[in-house]
Amino acid sequence: MCCHSITKITRNGINGAMFVTKERKDKELEDLEGAARNLIDMVDPPQPDVINTESLVERMRKVPIQMAGREMGTSKYVARRMLGLARSWYPQLDFSPLEHGVPSDYTLP
Repeated sequence: MCCHSITKITRNGINGAMFVTKERKDKELEDLEGAARNLIDMVDPPQPDVINTESLVERMRKVPIQMAGREMGTSKYVARRMLGLARSWYPQLDFSPLEHGVPSDYTLP
């Protein structure tokens, strides 16, 4: 709390303190809402001429799922790309064991 806020609280008494606190909380809520909207727009960019009727909270709940989907898609893209490069650089290698994928219960040693 800066010295100006303390001066306001001292001069205006309890009501002034409540106003400063409410003002600060309103500003923080506004900042959080703006940050949430920015995050949502990064993960799910708004479409032109499409109005989303979901609340901000509903849209925020979908963000982790959408991010996980993007990460999985990116990982698959990178893996396919690297396998393609490996096959072109090392045509003599047998890549058939990779065709079946990695077992779901596999853990790194």
